[in-house]
Amino acid sequence: MRKLTIETFQNDVIDSTISVPLGLAKLASSTMLNNVSPAHAEMTTQAINDDTFTGIILEIEEHQSHERTVFSIV
Repeated sequence: MRKLTIETFQNDVIDSTISVPLGLAKLASSTMLNNVSPAHAEMTTQAINDDTFTGIILEIEEHQSHERTVFSIV
């Protein structure tokens, strides 16, 4: 079963990881996708709906705190 994995890194060291079934992520994604560019929202929606896609769909980096959050489909 495919899942959405969210990993948080502090100073490039993994701090926490959470994984949820992709079906649940699909339900929650509509709220999140309202806060990104239309092009990125479309690309993310395509990745979620493509049964063969695996990989990173979004990476957020906070330079001042050296924190990075990675959303990926595995």
